[in-house]
Amino acid sequence: MQAKDIKPKATHTKLRMLDLIERGIIIAISRLTVDQVETDHGWVVQTLAIGATHDTPSAFPVVVIDQHADDCEAMKYAVSIFEALKARGLLSSDQAARYRRALITLVPQTSRTEG
Repeated sequence: MQAKDIKPKATHTKLRMLDLIERGIIIAISRLTVDQVETDHGWVVQTLAIGATHDTPSAFPVVVIDQHADDCEAMKYAVSIFEALKARGLLSSDQAARYRRALITLVPQTSRTEG
């Protein structure tokens, strides 16, 4: 199954990790988190991506923290990172699919009882 291309509606600065992957600077993502954080302007969804470079094993990782208006935009951004790695041949289709599935969180429904 081929995933369709999903582009986040973000400014250029929010696409910095994607630019680094496309330019060949980042060769792997060692950590990607999506969290809700409170800022001075209210609650936003924050992504933290830690990328590995191909320089040397002892090279410092590249960390990019972005804030997104909602979780949908954050998830589109995360999927775009996986697709960029796959496009450069750094991830297989199976790996990219596994990473996309890992973004899905199952939230159990609470049972409602009348009483």
